[in-house]
Amino acid sequence: MEFEIDQARFLSALALAQTVADKRSNNMPILANVLLRTTKDNRLVCSATDMMISITESIPVEVKTPERSPSASARSTTSCAPCRASRSG
Repeated sequence: MEFEIDQARFLSALALAQTVADKRSNNMPILANVLLRTTKDNRLVCSATDMMISITESIPVEVKTPERSPSASARSTTSCAPCRASRSG
């Protein structure tokens, strides 16, 4: 997946989704992830669940290559930190 996004908005949406992602789930490790997907109307959707609570946030993005990518919650913010800042908007 490749896209351009305001870094602050992305990290904010990711941090919000991580509050729901269950890092301690031994029975269903997938619950420790945040789902990132792009839409045809140039939005990035960040979703997470712990099977009791779900959260989804959609933010504007310039999509270069559309895909879905489950992102490991514990590594998400560290892997995004070196992203170069893009234009605001």
